[in-house]
Amino acid sequence: MIWHPIETVPRDGTRVVVIIHDPVNRGPVCTVVYWNRNLERFETALGGFEVDWPSTHWLPLPPLPDM
Repeated sequence: MIWHPIETVPRDGTRVVVIIHDPVNRGPVCTVVYWNRNLERFETALGGFEVDWPSTHWLPLPPLPDM
């Protein structure tokens, strides 16, 4: 897996993993986000919360396991 600069993240609604700096816990956190075209912002894939902490890198989600 190769982490990509946040400037290259897809803004088409694709879910991706991003690294954000959590000022509360003072450290990096990974979370799944997508770009909300209507609101023009990143939101968490679970719950739709706005991601307002600085993001630095992203990577595509891995393939889902066979069910």
